[in-house]
Amino acid sequence: MGYFWQGVPTPLLRWAVETLGPDSVAVESGTYKGDSAALLAENFRSVVTIERSHQFARAAQTRFHGRTNITVLHGSSADLLEEALPDKDRAAFFWLDAHYSGGQTAGADYLCPAVEELTVISAHRSAHNTIVLVDDARSFLPSEGWPSIGDLCRLLDRSGLDVVLVDDVLVGAQRDALRGLHEHLGQTRTTQVPSLFPVYGLTHVAARTRNVSYRVATRILTKAKVMTMRSRRP
Repeated sequence: MGYFWQGVPTPLLRWAVETLGPDSVAVESGTYKGDSAALLAENFRSVVTIERSHQFARAAQTRFHGRTNITVLHGSSADLLEEALPDKDRAAFFWLDAHYSGGQTAGADYLCPAVEELTVISAHRSAHNTIVLVDDARSFLPSEGWPSIGDLCRLLDRSGLDVVLVDDVLVGAQRDALRGLHEHLGQTRTTQVPSLFPVYGLTHVAARTRNVSYRVATRILTKAKVMTMRSRRP
C-alpha cells in the first residue's frame, strides 16, 4: 500500500494547500484526539472537525478552547457534515476519517459513515474548488457495515472528482489538480515511488454491484504496492 501515516499525510496536505489557495478551509470527520485538526488549522484559514464520541469531542473542545479558527462539533458526521460545509464559493479540503477503530472510538453500532459524507459533498460542493481525502483505504472492502472502494469512487465521480489511491488514502480532485499531485510527489519523494494508483477507471462500471466491485477492489489493493528505487542524489 505504500506509506502509512499518522493523520493527514504531509505531501498530500502541502499539495492541497497549494492547489486550493490561502483562503481555503478544512472540514474533518473523526477528530479523535485532535492532532489532525491542529495540523489542519496551521495550514487552512479555519477548520471544522466532527467527533461522535462524547469523550473525545469534549477533550478536543477543551484542547482548542480559545482557538478561533477551530470549531469542534459533537455528533455523527452523517448528520452534521452538511452543517459544517463552508459556502460553496469557498475552496474546501475534506479529511474523512470517522470510521470505528475499536477501543474507545465511537461507531461500534455504525462502522463507517463515508457514503453519507460523500453524498452530502456531492450534493452541495463544486468540483473545481474541492479536494476530498478518505483515510484508511485498505478498510474499504465490502463487509457488513463497510462500503467498498467502488461505492466511494462512484460517489466521488458524481461530485465531478477523479480518484487516485496514494498510499492508504483515496484522493478525489479534478484531473488537472491530480496531475499537479503527481508532479508534486515526484519532486518531494526521491527515494520511493508512492502507490499512486488510478482506481476510478477500473471501478466505475463495476461499482454498480457489490459483488463485482469487491473483486475489483481486491485486485486494486493487491496491485497497489510501493516500488523502491535508488535516491537521485549521489
